[in-house]
Amino acid sequence: MTVVCVTGASGFIGGALVRRLKELDQEVLPANRGAAATGIGDLSRRSRAELARALAGADAVYHLAGLHEGSRHATAADFDAVNRQLTLRLFNAACAAGVRAFVWLSTIKVLGEVSEAPLRPDAAQAPASDYARSKASAERALLDAGRQSTTLAIVRAPLVYGPGVRGNFAALMRLCGTGLPLPLAGATALRSMVGLANLVDFLARVPAGNLDGKEILHVRDAKEWSVTELAGELQRLSGRSSRQFPMSGKLAGSIAGWLGGRDLVTRLFEPLRVEGEASARRVGWKPPWPSEELLKETVAWTRRKR
Repeated sequence: MTVVCVTGASGFIGGALVRRLKELDQEVLPANRGAAATGIGDLSRRSRAELARALAGADAVYHLAGLHEGSRHATAADFDAVNRQLTLRLFNAACAAGVRAFVWLSTIKVLGEVSEAPLRPDAAQAPASDYARSKASAERALLDAGRQSTTLAIVRAPLVYGPGVRGNFAALMRLCGTGLPLPLAGATALRSMVGLANLVDFLARVPAGNLDGKEILHVRDAKEWSVTELAGELQRLSGRSSRQFPMSGKLAGSIAGWLGGRDLVTRLFEPLRVEGEASARRVGWKPPWPSEELLKETVAWTRRKR
């Protein structure tokens, strides 16, 4: 039986990953074994030797604990300490413990916020926020760490949605559930996303993917959505009519500038596409669930929680 450790196991993605690993008959080391399956606070207080002891006996480590983009009051130094320094220390501990595979969840944002052409794993880094810069810096540190017996897989994900999602996606779902007409008819640029169930299934398959040394992998759903299409689908799933009217990206940008929210307009009106087919072939994986089904599940979960 495969034995794994998951950091950030109580989080949005970590909790779903633990459930998927157990469905695949993998043993997940319990949190009370040490620092392996706990969160940032416990990990940060442990020495490399303590971390190595906690990881001993694991075939794979999934490192999901970190500061996310919406972390309130986090500074550039905070992001660096957690997303780069802690990640590198945990990777070194995994190598010292003889762990076969180390899987770290990064973000497509290390390559920028806008791309009409699907972004490949070998694209140049272009991070635009403290969060993305910390992830980009961590990627470079891991890749420069020297060849180890532990296989390293850096997995970049675009926007992740699913039951329990928060942030802008949750806000869009709430807005689509109001029945109000939305100014999104002109938001036709394609954006890649990945459903939570598809993401954790991909992560669960990575250690068995016969990867070589250190690799960067991209993951996404098979279907890409424009915000216009996505909002229409969310309105329909919420039992509302699809009511949208056009507003140019330029006008939206001006309004958002007055309100201090240009980043949100970028996410609505600009493309951000991910090339995931090569990585899927590398791992021997196909998205098992269509995004339409995962959106339906997400909206249903949200409505039950009201």
